[in-house]
Amino acid sequence: IGIAFGAFLGLLNGLIVTKLHLTEFVTTLASGTAFSGLALLTIFRERGRVVSVTLTNDSFNFFGRPVGKIYWMTIAWIIATVVMHIIMTRTKFGLHVMAMGSASKSAEMSGVNITFVKIMTFVIAGTMAGLASTLLVAYQTGTNQNVGNMMEFNAIAACVVGGVMMEGGKGD
Repeated sequence: IGIAFGAFLGLLNGLIVTKLHLTEFVTTLASGTAFSGLALLTIFRERGRVVSVTLTNDSFNFFGRPVGKIYWMTIAWIIATVVMHIIMTRTKFGLHVMAMGSASKSAEMSGVNITFVKIMTFVIAGTMAGLASTLLVAYQTGTNQNVGNMMEFNAIAACVVGGVMMEGGKGD
């Protein structure tokens, strides 16, 4: 459910960006804040107060435990990295994503369906965020209102320090 919900929120972001023509960066930051507010409305409460919850479902918590000495999070990250590398380097969709990132107008004039590619990119990002958050909750065997707070700024800082061009550019 967490992974599917992440994909749905990615779809929602993709639709906002493509249909309302809002900036991707601002949209994702604003929607992240809105989604956090939504989570606070629906979070576990006891007598009106937000409480931490310990999950006792062993089949779910299994994904937070290691397999031998390697955690499921690590295995999922390796699989996702390999799959995304294959998609980005060996598929038409990956080529379209690369074309859209470096020259969106040129890609559109070449026949790339920019709207579809952009929406699907957001869906994939949302799916990955859903997977990461689900595995994090399983790892911690519980959740509270502060899980994941400000992680997006760590990711943004890592990207900026790593040299990612925020307005698009070349990918490799």
